[in-house]
Amino acid sequence: MLQEIETLCDMFLEKPKKYDEKVLRKLEKHGLSDLVNKLRRLIENEETPKLKDALFKFCQDEKIGMGVVMQTLRIAVVGKLSGPDIMGVINIIGKNSTLDRLKKLKVLT
Repeated sequence: MLQEIETLCDMFLEKPKKYDEKVLRKLEKHGLSDLVNKLRRLIENEETPKLKDALFKFCQDEKIGMGVVMQTLRIAVVGKLSGPDIMGVINIIGKNSTLDRLKKLKVLT
């Protein structure tokens, strides 16, 4: 149980050290690099409390599924698809840390 607590705490304190390769390959089919760039611009220009609504609008405008967007955010922020609500994580770690994590993922793609 202590290991689980440590793992959960790490996602708030540290950038992911590795990413789920299977998920990255899946997201690459949706233009991962371009999507990361667009998400970074969106987050830079949006206040964190309003981000979820902005993401819904982004999905409609870009004609992309919310699942792909949320999976991209989750893999960038925590490195895997499991964990607590990604919007909650983003609210806790803040805009700058979220942008840093997206930038780190962008470098890998």
